Amino acid sequence: MPADIGDAVYLANGPLNQYLAWLFTLWLRRFYPLVYP
Repeated sequence: MPADIGDAVYLANGPLNQYLAWLFTLWLRRFYPLVYP
């Protein structure tokens, strides 16, 4: 039971972490030229 829950959480966090990393890269591309011209 705990192993199945852990696998489900891992599978759910994979795409979420990729999405957050993608948003972070977009944020860096948007604001990096403003902070370091």
